[in-house]
Amino acid sequence: MIKHKAFDLLRSLSVDEFRRFGDFVRSPYFNKSKNIVAVYEHIFPFYPDFNNSGISKFVLYEKLFKSTEYKDSSVRNVLARLLNIALEFLVHENLGYDELSRQNMLLEELNRRKLNDLFVKSLRETEAGIKNFSEVDFDFLLNRYILERNKYNFSIQNDKIISKSKVYPQIRKLSDAGVYLSIYYITELISENINIIVYSEKFNVEGKMPDVITRIFESIDQEKIFSEIKDKFEFDYLLEIYLALLKAFKEPVNDAAYYSYKELVNRYIGNLSTDEISFHYSIMIGCCILKGKLSKSPAGYNTELMNLYDEILKNEYYKNKKVQHLPEDLFRDILFLSIRENNLEFVKELIDKYTAKIHSSQHDNMYHFSFAFYYFALGEFEKSLEYINKIKMDYFIYKYDVKNLLLKVYYEMGYLEEAISMIHSYRELLRKDVFLTESRKVRNRNFIKFLRRLIILKIDNKAHEIENLKIDLQGVSEMRYKRWLLIKIDEIVETGSVVTHGQ
Repeated sequence: MIKHKAFDLLRSLSVDEFRRFGDFVRSPYFNKSKNIVAVYEHIFPFYPDFNNSGISKFVLYEKLFKSTEYKDSSVRNVLARLLNIALEFLVHENLGYDELSRQNMLLEELNRRKLNDLFVKSLRETEAGIKNFSEVDFDFLLNRYILERNKYNFSIQNDKIISKSKVYPQIRKLSDAGVYLSIYYITELISENINIIVYSEKFNVEGKMPDVITRIFESIDQEKIFSEIKDKFEFDYLLEIYLALLKAFKEPVNDAAYYSYKELVNRYIGNLSTDEISFHYSIMIGCCILKGKLSKSPAGYNTELMNLYDEILKNEYYKNKKVQHLPEDLFRDILFLSIRENNLEFVKELIDKYTAKIHSSQHDNMYHFSFAFYYFALGEFEKSLEYINKIKMDYFIYKYDVKNLLLKVYYEMGYLEEAISMIHSYRELLRKDVFLTESRKVRNRNFIKFLRRLIILKIDNKAHEIENLKIDLQGVSEMRYKRWLLIKIDEIVETGSVVTHGQ
């Protein structure tokens, strides 16, 4: 197996995309290197894992250069070229996602080349297509602005203004362009402000985030702009939705604001693009999570959250122009909430029905990951351990989830020495991990710290010290699996014994 960014990228491609990438590298217009074609042909049978022993730098070098005198620099150059071509392929794939964006590029080029007849023909076809367009988002509004600008630029260069009647169409083009741009600008600002709020909450960096964009946004009278557009413009509802979104996030304790926002999204859902629907449902999820954190009784918000998850799964609202697979992080969130709510019947349905919708590169891992947690929730620890051992950790993003679960399994099965040994290596992993946020490190560190103390008490049979451990534990707020640790402590208190039951 070769560790290289080129293979990381290729793993992310769907089956159809990987086949199209083959067509791409075989085209002499995009790739003139026969070595790249040979590399693709060689690795094709090993997609998507590329972890077969047949994919090694030595095998690749011998195949490409017909020599056993290995030169690492030659292989590095080929892989660098493969990565660059794969990146170029992504650019061309992206161009296919947005037809209106492509048409705007074409119109600009035709106007630049003074191909007026072709410009008029392409413009007519573009505007005919727009009339049947029903999926709106703020990218569409930006492209509509660019289209109106293209029309204006063409007209100003080719239409002779000999009367006032010729002026009015030009003014209309500029006015329409300005309205499209205004809606795009405000909706995009709202989106960026929401992202800032989410990141501030998620990573606990309130007050440290740049606030320039927020101050710019707050200097605009969005409501007044909306009042000027409302009922006078075909896409006024998009701005209405975004203003409702902003209110729902700014007033997290206001349930009416949230449900008003949700009602607007559902009312116009037939007019929204898949990107827009996916975005708004992710925002609604964020609202519910935030409400749950602020509430002393989050059960109602968890119910609403499960309803949202159910709608997303059934209607495939996770899909958009660029994502066709069920995201692993969304799947994980649904899995964990369902387990916390003890809805294990739904967990089983989730695994059986929806792991197949995850990208093929992570499908097997998420399947085993899910069953590991499912069987742990059922109290079948041996089966949980069996599925943990099936997870391939090299390219799995939820390593800490797996490690935490494995420690809990070790504890439940009485493998206390193994747990202590693992905690030692776990500490080092946390210390060296530069990508994990400090808040997540703290939560994991506290978990393994208190689990280690609990294990030591069991090993040393010091039941009389268990109450002190419980008091210390209750005083810590940032921790993974605090509830589980408290349950394990209470079990010891009830029995009055810390005798292990390992095998």
